[in-house]
Amino acid sequence: MSTYSAEINRENPAYLIFLLDHSYSMTGPLAGLSQRSKAQALAKVVNDSLLELVLACKRDIDRPAREYCDVSLIGYSDEVRLLTPNPIVSVPELERTAQAIPSSGSGDGGDLSASFGWITPAAGGKTAMCAALTEAARLAGEWIARHPDALPPIVLNITDGAATDGDPRVQAAHLTNLSTTDGNVLLFNIHLSEIKGHAIFFPAKPPIVVDPNARVLFEASSTIPRQMADLADFPIEPEARGFAFNAEESQLVAFLDLGTRPVRQWV
Repeated sequence: MSTYSAEINRENPAYLIFLLDHSYSMTGPLAGLSQRSKAQALAKVVNDSLLELVLACKRDIDRPAREYCDVSLIGYSDEVRLLTPNPIVSVPELERTAQAIPSSGSGDGGDLSASFGWITPAAGGKTAMCAALTEAARLAGEWIARHPDALPPIVLNITDGAATDGDPRVQAAHLTNLSTTDGNVLLFNIHLSEIKGHAIFFPAKPPIVVDPNARVLFEASSTIPRQMADLADFPIEPEARGFAFNAEESQLVAFLDLGTRPVRQWV
């Protein structure tokens, strides 16, 4: 059976779930040359990605976006917090709720992606990642019940550390066992780290790094389907996982680009 190839339309839209670490440690610096904190970089790249998604669902820049994708934005620190008025919003709803976002860091000037968006930098408290994955599974299950033949939901988790409420592999397994007729839910993890070293991007084997949390998140990540890997602008080896470690800002952009490209490519 062919998987991850369902047509995206109004009856069977795509569904993206963003899980965003808002714990205190996100105040630390991002890897590489970025002058932003991890919280600032996360907000910028997610806002940019969402803006690209809205634009991809438009036929005319002056008309509302089409209902080809649903989105959930979930922040987590001591507890899980929904970042949109409703738990699941369509892209037209997302477009209507955009707000002015103060520019952060340097070098952005007043460009649209830096001043228009949905996510503001946030950092404080612990890291309730397991609770966030549980909420993602609840929302994905409800959405799949309404769209059983659609492209499976894609979950993008951006975090800089260990879960403080358990082993996230348990909740990740429950989440990725959910499926539509087109395949299982996909979970991709971006691990932001302050440990110096080369970035690891879509590895096929567990990463050998000092931070033990990297292996946990690697094991929690889905294997990238070939249909999605073929859309990438760079080679992805077979059995590669949707996982990145120690990514710089440009690599965060590339990661989210691949995670959301099936939607932008097929609408």
